Amino acid sequence: MLEIEYDPLLVGVSIAVAIWGSWTAFVLTFGIRKQARTTAQKAVLCINSAVVMGGSIWAMHFIAMLAVGFPVVVTYNTFETVASLVLAIGFCGLGLYVALEKSTSLHGVLGGGTLMGLGMSGMHYLGVCAIRGCAVSFNMAGVALSILVAIVASSASLWFVFRNRGISETVLGGLIMGMASASMHFIAMYATVFVSNPSFIAVSDSGLSQSILAYAIAMAAFAVCAAQLLMATSASTTLVDKSSGIP
Repeated sequence: MLEIEYDPLLVGVSIAVAIWGSWTAFVLTFGIRKQARTTAQKAVLCINSAVVMGGSIWAMHFIAMLAVGFPVVVTYNTFETVASLVLAIGFCGLGLYVALEKSTSLHGVLGGGTLMGLGMSGMHYLGVCAIRGCAVSFNMAGVALSILVAIVASSASLWFVFRNRGISETVLGGLIMGMASASMHFIAMYATVFVSNPSFIAVSDSGLSQSILAYAIAMAAFAVCAAQLLMATSASTTLVDKSSGIP
């Protein structure tokens, strides 16, 4: 079994990315009912929120993985890594859509939370299986607990956000969703055993350092979320001006 160590600063950055991205995505859902007049417009806005949410959760996962110090050189399979990102975005989109459609229903919140929790979990385990350089095995009890935490916490965040659509509820929902992805990740990592595997071909470690790559991903995530918030604010201002007759 391989002993791993974490960079505490990168762990903190990963959690911050998850919270910031989740809050941004929930803020963007305000515009779905205010701006969308057709099903197509609603779908576009929902997809936009899903990309921010799923992308931020994936960024949190990848930064947290880069925070891990392995005693062997590891790389990540490109196809499986990209597939994990698509999985996170897709399930976040489905979860947000269900929660928005049935926001006053407990079934809607639980359905949306379950979809988002499963997507979050699937993204994580697919991303971990993308590791090349060592083998992985999982403790099934820990896997089950990580999935349960993801589903329950995701459902709780949707309940806070969509029950009243206030600022405080949205902030709290973003915090819960961000912590949900972080909690799920580290519980899952605790349930994961990394084992050296001589059959893997050693690779050169001449590329970008893990910390530089992690900080680059974090800055990109923060920048994308900030840009989305600015565009959402601009769209909301334009909508208010039009409704009040201001040219």
